Amino acid sequence: MRWHSGVGKSTFLRSAAKMIAFQHLTAGSLICRARESVHVRDLLRLQNLDENQRLLVAGFQTAKASTSQLVVMDGHVIVDGADGLQAISSNVFAALGADAIVHLEAEPVRILTNREGENLVIARD
Repeated sequence: MRWHSGVGKSTFLRSAAKMIAFQHLTAGSLICRARESVHVRDLLRLQNLDENQRLLVAGFQTAKASTSQLVVMDGHVIVDGADGLQAISSNVFAALGADAIVHLEAEPVRILTNREGENLVIARD
């Protein structure tokens, strides 16, 4: 399997939100909102990476609340796209004004379990 989503970023951030106040934005949602499309993560990764990142930066600037002291962007630094693994340019993180990057990892079997659970939820919708 080539999926790299499913490590538990959103789950981790939901738990963190119970202890720390922050605005939680997701890259996929911002890109899909800009494209005016439904957020289907595995289709999103097959679209033009540069265009997606341009939309992400524009969407972030619009969605970022001026009153938020802390904004957390939930996204990836490497995307498994149509052309294989593609790194997100450091220019994107600079344009977002990123002060830090947090790396989360999990055992592959855990990621597969998470992904299978997501697919069950999608299939029931």
